[in-house]
Amino acid sequence: MSTVIIIAVAVIIIKGIVIVPQSYAYVVEYLGKYNKTLEGGFHIIIPVLDTIRVKLTKEEQMINIPEQNVITRDNVNISVDGIIFVQVEDAKRATYGIVDFKNALANLSTTTLRAEIEEAMNMQMKAEREICAIELKAMGDVQKYELEKVAEGQRKAMLMINS
Repeated sequence: MSTVIIIAVAVIIIKGIVIVPQSYAYVVEYLGKYNKTLEGGFHIIIPVLDTIRVKLTKEEQMINIPEQNVITRDNVNISVDGIIFVQVEDAKRATYGIVDFKNALANLSTTTLRAEIEEAMNMQMKAEREICAIELKAMGDVQKYELEKVAEGQRKAMLMINS
């Protein structure tokens, strides 16, 4: 009987010892509710009551942004993709604040990338319109100058005829 108790106590002690690697954070729940976050090092938890819900790396992680296809005004296909680098600073918020923080960051980055591409294309169209307007004004000025010269020539011709 005492052997069983000794073995049970030994198992509880062994299960209660948690060694967290330096680049990780363990989120601990006490009876299903957030209790604490264990940073790198030696920790003791109460087995059965305390459970490690998630083990998050605090190292910088790379998330690939899927390719975005855009068709420009002159029917050219452009493909843009990206990579973002993230690092978990708050393990509690990364665990409880959102369902899947990596997927959320990828979606946010995709939306931002699309908006930037649309903005760049709008700026390009605006620049093209301004260039067109400048060219039309210059052509109008040239035509005005030519008409003024023709009118001046006709006026001089009329003066010569009348004199």
